[in-house]
Amino acid sequence: MARTWLSIRVELVSGHGADQWPRSGRIFAAARSHSFAQFATAMGKQHIASGASRLYSVIAEAAANGGKIGFTVRALRTMFIHDAGCLADSPGVRRNVVQRRDGTEERAYGANVGGAGSGEQGFDAVEFKQMVDAAGGDVTAAVKGWLVETGRMHPEAEIVYLEIRAWRESR
Repeated sequence: MARTWLSIRVELVSGHGADQWPRSGRIFAAARSHSFAQFATAMGKQHIASGASRLYSVIAEAAANGGKIGFTVRALRTMFIHDAGCLADSPGVRRNVVQRRDGTEERAYGANVGGAGSGEQGFDAVEFKQMVDAAGGDVTAAVKGWLVETGRMHPEAEIVYLEIRAWRESR
């Protein structure tokens, strides 16, 4: 039986309470035998490969409003230099690790300069935006650069998931 391939265009229609125009999108090829999970994985990998550009607006808005940034990355467990949750990986940094059956780990980072419970969590969004701008607007490259420069990740690592969180401290 001949395999039938589908051409599927996926577009970002809206986000952060605003419609996106022009809409960014990608075309994917999928066979009828592919599962939705495989399709979702392919979309996620393409998003990361494109530098997670849609996350830039979150960072820019946080910087403009004096906000804070935290992030979660997923990569192969062997690509992190330190064991999960150890102080060498995150002294003064919020520790949160999720280990997955596929050999990857999710690690969350958000600078905690005052120590646990201090309420001083988060990277300064202005400084974080400068780091992303220095990476040509590539959020994934900036985050990986920070992880490599601070001795947390091997340079050959591939980030397979990236989440950015932004907030403003209540005064």
